[in-house]
Amino acid sequence: MKISLRHIASVLFAGLLLLPLLGACRKETACRTPDGRLRVMTGIPPLEWLARQIAGDKAEVTTLLGRDADPETFEPSMKQLTDLQNSAVYFAVGGLPFEESAVRKVKEGFPGLRVIDTAQGVERLHGGHSHSHSHEAHGHSHGEEEESFDPHVWTSVASARVMASNICNTLSALDPANAQAYRRNLYALNLRLDTLSRQLDSIMAPARGATFITGHPSLSYFARDYGLHQLSLEQGGKEVTPERLARLCDEALADRASVIIYDASSSPSQLEAVAEDLKLPMRRTEILSSSSWPEAMLQTARAISSSLKK
Repeated sequence: MKISLRHIASVLFAGLLLLPLLGACRKETACRTPDGRLRVMTGIPPLEWLARQIAGDKAEVTTLLGRDADPETFEPSMKQLTDLQNSAVYFAVGGLPFEESAVRKVKEGFPGLRVIDTAQGVERLHGGHSHSHSHEAHGHSHGEEEESFDPHVWTSVASARVMASNICNTLSALDPANAQAYRRNLYALNLRLDTLSRQLDSIMAPARGATFITGHPSLSYFARDYGLHQLSLEQGGKEVTPERLARLCDEALADRASVIIYDASSSPSQLEAVAEDLKLPMRRTEILSSSSWPEAMLQTARAISSSLKK
């Protein structure tokens, strides 16, 4: 389930250098559609889904990393760069490598573009791993890597509430005439998130305390919220070595891991070797790429709960 955001960072960094060539200035009218709606861009599909729920028909929402994009090979098109230039606001997650480098260049080239870290106020996890218990055998890294924040906040309903509120506040400030509509949409979204939270609690209740394996530690917030233990093949963004593979298998046996979860947009080849060795089922998650974030969250919960055992 590796998501090569470092690769995206280098590509997007180079693409953003071309932005000044796309137009000498950002006119305010370019930030709206012909029918007067705000143009809004998000970094990833889960954030696009949240922004669409708040915006309703009052804004046009697009995403940089498309649903069908392979994070390993993603390159922004000229149209995406133009759309970014002409957006009234860019909603970021915060902490993603490609956004950290991109935001600086966007602001340098187009200081009028508002870049909002929607994860402001989210209770962040440090590093890239979430453990309901911890011990040395799990290879928990120490040093600079451990001091970093885990950016995968979109795998938590609690985080989504904070992000949605930040989106609503931003759109209301940019478009006061429609502020009431944005607030109504936020209220409706929170009711929907209440329902989703109850569904997830029910699905995950039997699996609390259990262990699952991922290729990349992208389900840390999900694991935290439902009392799970995530074992990740990748650690600290380093290449996976035969030694790491062997150690993961030992950890998985010790913790009685029962399922391997991989991201739909990434190759599961390395995890297939683990699955064969440990005789574990593999289930995929589409939380990053699905057009319906709630359904992807439920699908992931069912995949884990139906396979896990304490």
